[in-house]
Amino acid sequence: MSMIVKVTTEELKKASGEIKTQLDKVRAEFSEIENVMSKTSVYWQSEAADVHRNRFNDKKEDISEAIARLNEQIEDLEKMAGIYEAAERTNISAAASLPSDVIS
Repeated sequence: MSMIVKVTTEELKKASGEIKTQLDKVRAEFSEIENVMSKTSVYWQSEAADVHRNRFNDKKEDISEAIARLNEQIEDLEKMAGIYEAAERTNISAAASLPSDVIS
C-alpha cells in the first residue's frame, strides 16, 4: 500500500520548528526532573528512596534516547525541505533554459 503526502516545504519547516519548540520544552522539563531527583538523596534516605531513584535512573537512558530520536526526526524534516527546495530550483532553472518556441 502506497501513500502520497502532499506538503509544502514551508509546512515542513513550520512543523519541524514546532516540534523543536516542544522538544526543547521536554528537554528542559526532563532536566528539571533530573535535578530534583538528584537532590532527593539529601532528604529522602531509605530503601524505598533508593529503589525509586534506581528506577528513575534506569528509565533516564530510555528517555534520553527517545529525545535524541525525536531530534533526528526534526533534522530529517529540515533535510527533506532543503532537498525539495533544491530540486524545485533545479526544475525552475531547467524549465527556464528550454526554448519557448518548441510548441506552437
